[in-house]
Formats: sequence, structure tokens, C-alpha cells
Amino acid sequence: MSERRTIARPYAAAAFQTACEQNRIDSWSQALRFMAAVSEDGRVRNLLVDRTRTKAAMINMFIDVCGDQIDEYHRNFVRVAAENGRLPLLSEISEMYEELRAEHERRINAEVISAFPLSASHRKHISSVVKERFGKEITLKWETNSDLLGGIVVRAQDTVIDASVDGWLTELANSLAQ
Repeated sequence: MSERRTIARPYAAAAFQTACEQNRIDSWSQALRFMAAVSEDGRVRNLLVDRTRTKAAMINMFIDVCGDQIDEYHRNFVRVAAENGRLPLLSEISEMYEELRAEHERRINAEVISAFPLSASHRKHISSVVKERFGKEITLKWETNSDLLGGIVVRAQDTVIDASVDGWLTELANSLAQ
């Protein structure tokens, strides 16, 4: 997976740079999400790896499927990506574009996993702690996982804050084993 992200990174960066220059960050975000969804469709995915098709036919097919959901700038991006065999990486490109956008907007997307649904006051407290920890605006996605015994796990960027009972027990077991 990291190899795919490494290959996708320059395409995401180029798309983001273009979006900034055009002052169309949201438009590019929507187009890349749409193109990624199209590329993930099973039928389209099979066509993208079909070696019997020419690149031109593949490009035209992909652009036709996207229709008016993408403009000429996005079509040019499709052409460049396709010429370099990168259309199967559109999901990673879109994901990395969103990471660049979040960084540009000084915003972090984070995930909070708890053993049970949290009250509004708990959510507010966790949100303010995470915001203070990272020093940026936070967009939190709330999930529950009944496999956790209690507590929460926060995932933001490359950081995992494990404040769960499971995490505490694992840490205790590791320290006892030493």
C-alpha cells in the first residue's frame, strides 16, 4: 500500500497545486472523489487493466463515463494519469489530495473509536483536547467498536492515541513481561 501512495503522491501534489493556482480547491476535491469512485467500479477497473485496449481508447472511455462531472482541466489530468498508467491509483491520489487540502486549511481529519456511543458533552471535551493537542481545526468521525472494553482510541494523521482499556491492559502486560 505504501508503494501505491508513493507513486500517487506527485499526482496529488500536482492536482493540488493546480487547484490552488485556479482557486478551485473544492472543485478539484469533488472531481477527484468522483473519478476515484468511477475507477473503483468493478467494470471500469477491469477496463483500466485490459491490455488489449489502447491508452487512447481507455482515456476516452474513462472521460465518457465521467461525463459532465469533470471539466477540461480534470480531463487533462485524466489524460496525464492514464498515459503514465496511474488511473488505478485515483483513490490514493484523491485521498492524498484531501490530506494536502486539510494541511493547507490547517485542518485535521481524525477518527474517535469508543466502546459505546459518547454523550454530547464527552464529544465536546474530546474534540477540544484533540484540537489543543494538534493545534489545528479538527473534523472528527465518531465510531463505536463493541470489541473495546472501554475508553477511546483516537487516530489522527500518523498518530494513534490509545486511551482504551485494551490499550492499557496491553501496555501493562508488556511492562510485566520485561
